[in-house]
Amino acid sequence: MKRLAVIKKKWKWLAVVIVIIIVIIVGIQLTHLNKSQPFKVLITNPITQPIAASVQANGVVAAKDTQSIYVSVPLKVNQVLIKVGDVVKKGQVIITYSPSSQTNAKNAVASDNYDLNSLQSGLTNFQQKEKLAQESLKIAKKNYDNNQAIFKSGGISQDTLDSSQSNYISAQTNLDQVQSDISNQQDLISKQKLTIQNDQFTLDQTVMQTVSPVDGVVTAVTAQPDYYVSMQDPQPLCQIADLSQLIIKAQIPDYQVNQISVGMPVQIISDSGQQFQGTVSTIAAMAQTSTSGQSQNAYVEVDISFNNTQNLLKPNYSVTINIVTAQANNVMTVPATAIVPGNNGQNFVYVLNSQNIVAQKPVQVGI
Repeated sequence: MKRLAVIKKKWKWLAVVIVIIIVIIVGIQLTHLNKSQPFKVLITNPITQPIAASVQANGVVAAKDTQSIYVSVPLKVNQVLIKVGDVVKKGQVIITYSPSSQTNAKNAVASDNYDLNSLQSGLTNFQQKEKLAQESLKIAKKNYDNNQAIFKSGGISQDTLDSSQSNYISAQTNLDQVQSDISNQQDLISKQKLTIQNDQFTLDQTVMQTVSPVDGVVTAVTAQPDYYVSMQDPQPLCQIADLSQLIIKAQIPDYQVNQISVGMPVQIISDSGQQFQGTVSTIAAMAQTSTSGQSQNAYVEVDISFNNTQNLLKPNYSVTINIVTAQANNVMTVPATAIVPGNNGQNFVYVLNSQNIVAQKPVQVGI
């Protein structure tokens, strides 16, 4: 039977043997009874005991952390060895991939290296052309300089001078072009080396299988046989809930959440009646809403940590939680049915004093 706290107003009542009279005749007020008319009562004594106030809610056991499995390179799935609900061990093979993925990666690296060798051979050719162009420019410049001196002394015609000048300009243009070709070839080589690095990374990351990173339970699987994995795919191949750390997620109505704070003790009761002790670990910063019929209800998600060393609670188990918001010891309590509300909002009980006279005793309820 639920019991409520009663706080005495005067010390003189400590010497009085308090006997609570509970009127069980529904609809009859004691003050309006005919004094000559008998009525039935239940007599009980108050009890001093510890009491607590709590917020009760339903909760669901969940994994604190969930591992999402991705790959860093394109792969073709061969076999999917798991399904939703499977319990897996750390290191267990969960997905295998087609050997063609690794073969394609090796071929890409080999092709890249072949192209790089071709580009480097081309660079060597351009560098040889540069030497020849530099030598041709040197000869053309010397010839043009000599002809300028001879022309001043009248030894050659204007046409001969212009021809040597044209040869000089052509030699300079040819050298500029060759040097431009060298620069472009060097850029191509640099880009090709980056391509090789990327393809080598792909080869290094091209695995034949994926293993579970944790002990856990599979909560989602999107991979399928012959499924081509794309690095741009936002969906993980699968998700595994880490069973080493479980929490309880509860939805607390917005009008009660202000009574709760991190660190408060929590009593947890499973559907089978097993009891556990927990602690409020996190309180969501934002409320969410749920729809029930035509109305919307606001709630705040609260996480509760607890000791599950014996693994008695599993993910998705339903539990009842009582978050203890206040406690008090050595409190005088009476049955809730003994409390009578007064017209002025003051609660009271009926007592028999030492003279066996019925009297109203004001009380305060709660903690």
